[in-house]
Amino acid sequence: MKLAKLAFFIQKHRILFLLVALLLFYLYPIWDKNILFSDELIIEDIAYTMAHNHNYIIPLLNGVPHLVKPPLLYWLISPLYVFFSPVPWVVRLWMPILAVLLLLTTYKLAKLWYGEIIAFWSLLFLGLSTPLIFFTKAANFDLLNSLLVTSTIYFYNRAKKDNKYLILASISLGLGILNRSFLALAPLPIIAIDNLLSQQKIPKAWLIISFVFALCIALPWHLLAYREAPYKLIYDYFFVPRIHVFEIFPGDEPTSPVSSLITLFWWFPPTFFLFLYPFWHTLKRNPSAARQLIIWLSLLLLLILSRSPEVWYFLMFYPAIAICAGCILTHAFKKVRPQSIAHQLLIYLVLVVLIEPPLNLVFIGREQIANITAANLMTSISKSNETLYLWHYNMVPVTRFFPKRPVYVLSEKTLKQALSKRRIKFLLIRKSDFQKISEIPKHTILFQKDPYLLLRF
Repeated sequence: MKLAKLAFFIQKHRILFLLVALLLFYLYPIWDKNILFSDELIIEDIAYTMAHNHNYIIPLLNGVPHLVKPPLLYWLISPLYVFFSPVPWVVRLWMPILAVLLLLTTYKLAKLWYGEIIAFWSLLFLGLSTPLIFFTKAANFDLLNSLLVTSTIYFYNRAKKDNKYLILASISLGLGILNRSFLALAPLPIIAIDNLLSQQKIPKAWLIISFVFALCIALPWHLLAYREAPYKLIYDYFFVPRIHVFEIFPGDEPTSPVSSLITLFWWFPPTFFLFLYPFWHTLKRNPSAARQLIIWLSLLLLLILSRSPEVWYFLMFYPAIAICAGCILTHAFKKVRPQSIAHQLLIYLVLVVLIEPPLNLVFIGREQIANITAANLMTSISKSNETLYLWHYNMVPVTRFFPKRPVYVLSEKTLKQALSKRRIKFLLIRKSDFQKISEIPKHTILFQKDPYLLLRF
């Protein structure tokens, strides 16, 4: 009898149990010393500095204003450094929590649109995906951005029946801007187009007031930052994002749309379900939801067509893909005859999509990124006053904690001068650039892993 009651309790609260299980999985192993994402070192330095100098307006990286990103994530992490020293798990602690909140929001949105079964599949597809698991192991801005973008869309849809939810949508949008600036504006075209075409409209006055309220949340920091560091705000905040969209960022390789699409399918296999067009019927059951999902995914295509899209930008689109995949899979299971070959293939595909990413990341997916490994190697075999030279680009983030050696970026002219005077002992260079440089003196390759070489002279 007790087992029956326990089984009923677990069944009734299965989503809660699933979220708790995923939280525990995401927490393993946030204490690992390997750096999977170089931005983590920057976030750690800035958040630690905020906690100890109490300047919450201008983020300082190694003592220099760093305004490429707004400060919301730093604000979340910095209070932890009042109580804890800068060890890896501290800067990552928020990531598993944000991931679970993103899953809950995605589940709520899918349930609101299409019901509980599709919401459950959406949660599984997103929760066991490679990108979500990966980004719970490294501090980053994009998990929080994905949560706030999805929350804004969710509260907008709730506001169709109760306009008071627009207040929560405004808060999500305002906080999103304070975390990821322009990327956080993704809900605006989704909301604007859907409300224009929807039969159940929200009054324009309410939408305008809500947007103004979001600006009231986001603008004060921007104005204060401009007052204290106007040049850095204009260059870092406005100029750098423009480079990512319209140009090739210095040091980056050009990325073709085909390559970006392959990366999307590789990182998030539920995308393959979008090709099962005969089973799209469930999506059309809710015209407003289908319209919002199409606009959401259209923004993803625009991002893929940009000059150098980063894979972490895609994270805010995975909830939409997960919901589409859940709809298509649910309809496919209804239409495919049980025990048929198609039914078995469908089950096999689902198992591969759900099981492969967590197994892959648990057993082989926590290898440290190459530039950090190279810098750590140089640090371990050099004296404290020896310099790590970088060829042409800032390939290594320099913070108060890393790499604990002087770092200097060389140009072609300064490289020849430094080599002639035999000042260079360690040089980190991209393999593609190494092949272009002539007259490199005798050297030893200490480390090589795409796309980097660490040379010792």
